Amino acid sequence: MRVIGNPGDQAFAINNRGQVTGVSSVSGPGPTHGFLYFHGRRTDLCATPGALCGTGYAINDAGHVAGGAAASDNGAALWIGASWRDLGVPPGDSSALAFGLNLFDEVVGISFNSTTSHAFLWNGAFTILPCLSATGCEATAINNAGTIVGLASVTAPVVWLRGVVYDLNTLIDPDDPLYGEVRLTSASAVNNRGQIAANGCYITGPKDGQCYAFVLDPTRRSKE
Repeated sequence: MRVIGNPGDQAFAINNRGQVTGVSSVSGPGPTHGFLYFHGRRTDLCATPGALCGTGYAINDAGHVAGGAAASDNGAALWIGASWRDLGVPPGDSSALAFGLNLFDEVVGISFNSTTSHAFLWNGAFTILPCLSATGCEATAINNAGTIVGLASVTAPVVWLRGVVYDLNTLIDPDDPLYGEVRLTSASAVNNRGQIAANGCYITGPKDGQCYAFVLDPTRRSKE
């Protein structure tokens, strides 16, 4: 285990090259700064005077970072190696944050208006993703195949497959040993194999009420 960055830095994502991104609350006066750490070097992603300042919440293997524009600009933002690109907000919304991106710089996240939140996909233009809840959705991650995971409301994990949204709890194989015993509550990441990192709680049996992390695997049935 080794220390990286500066005091006050918070790491949010790491790519397969070992590049780390996050945010710092002590980078100086003004808005929160994003940072990129690699091979012992910490880069302040807001160091250029007068340029857009952003925060880092996701990073792909090209070293591109997705997050949010800091200060008065409330849009999603994408760092592509030299400066932040302001992606703006979906039409009708007032703010946005990016939480995930893939190797093709497709970005997902959450946007807000005065009444609700929306999950979005940005791939040159914004698309509001369908939602299963009237109280709002957010997208947390996207893989290179375009599979997106996130949340509907607060405790309903969802997956978007080819633009269609599904409650992950409804996709569990009835033959799975945990079928009917676990209620999934969130989905936070998806890899290029389609495996999903999720969280949930037992709703029956000797572990009733206990909560765990789970991996959802579309390619095989678990015997554990």
